[in-house]
Amino acid sequence: MRYCDLKQQMDAVLGDRTASHETRRLVYEFGNLLEATQETATAGVAVPRTVSHAQAFLAILEEKAEEYGTTFFQQAYLLNFVGEAMARTRYISKPIIEFLNTGLYFYGLDWIERTQRARAMEFMLSHAECLQEFSGRDSLKSLLAVAAQKFEQDKPFCIVHQYTNALRKRYWADRRQTEDACDDSVSLTTVAEVQPPRAPEVAAGPGLAETSADGRERIRMMLDIFENSLTTTQQKVYLSRHPFTGRFSGLQGSLGTDLEAMLNELEGREKATWSILAKQFEMTEKTVKREYLRALMILLAESVERVFGDRRSSNFVRRMLATLRSIVQERDLKIRDNAGRGLSQIVGRWEIALRFVLNHASKDAVLPGRRDGEFRA
Repeated sequence: MRYCDLKQQMDAVLGDRTASHETRRLVYEFGNLLEATQETATAGVAVPRTVSHAQAFLAILEEKAEEYGTTFFQQAYLLNFVGEAMARTRYISKPIIEFLNTGLYFYGLDWIERTQRARAMEFMLSHAECLQEFSGRDSLKSLLAVAAQKFEQDKPFCIVHQYTNALRKRYWADRRQTEDACDDSVSLTTVAEVQPPRAPEVAAGPGLAETSADGRERIRMMLDIFENSLTTTQQKVYLSRHPFTGRFSGLQGSLGTDLEAMLNELEGREKATWSILAKQFEMTEKTVKREYLRALMILLAESVERVFGDRRSSNFVRRMLATLRSIVQERDLKIRDNAGRGLSQIVGRWEIALRFVLNHASKDAVLPGRRDGEFRA
């Protein structure tokens, strides 16, 4: 197919009112690319090497258009043909970059709508940033290197697939950095900072004033939950993520032998990364994070049960528990809050809920080894 025939076919697509707006916009940009490349290929004043590259670029496109007919102008096909011609001839020009940016922008929006509807907003933000980097000088060099390797192995080079893969990587990198609740740090010493429950202004029976003078009993309660309700893996993951700072001095007699040995083993270590923990426990990072979130859920749920008993806790605490349960039960560990944002604040809210429970003045809490429900110093 000659250049003039290709241009006539392109004009026919532009005149087709049944074609989508995105397709006609892409074909229009392709027309600008053709004209600029044809002008370079026939210009006598241009650098000979540039002229030869432009001519080879047009030849590949004309060959593809003759082979595929009207299918040539479909969105993904057209992008891949231009990308392949660019990679084979190593001809990079401003019109080609502008065409690819326009085409990948519209293709990326369609791809997000088709395949990532539940996470469309986050993917669109990554899409805008990824598109800028994808057409950068370093990115193009890497892209040409990948294409050359595929051509040597007699494999097809699809620029559309290259872009969607880059977009996925960018999305997950952003999510790990800013939206993963498991990346937040909540120290185990949160429990030690619990303020003693306030004594009510009215007389509430003997022993309550003594109960309100010290919060150490609830610290012992949380240590009992931590030691007896969490699995060894959950304990180690939690302590590895939140190194023990030794702020429970004076309560060491309340620690069991296993927990005390675990704290001594981890003393002085820095916070472990998820990859290190996954290697240590021979699990995937997602499984380790799930065990961490289960530990948070158990600590909050059992503290609610012991402090509130049969009475209802606050709506905030109940919502926090429901959120943690839904996160843990999700197969893909999707972490979101009710506002639709990524749940980087979930662990912070868990800390607030735990503080609320432990600071709640109640005579009904059941502590280990106690049946009178009183918190005495």
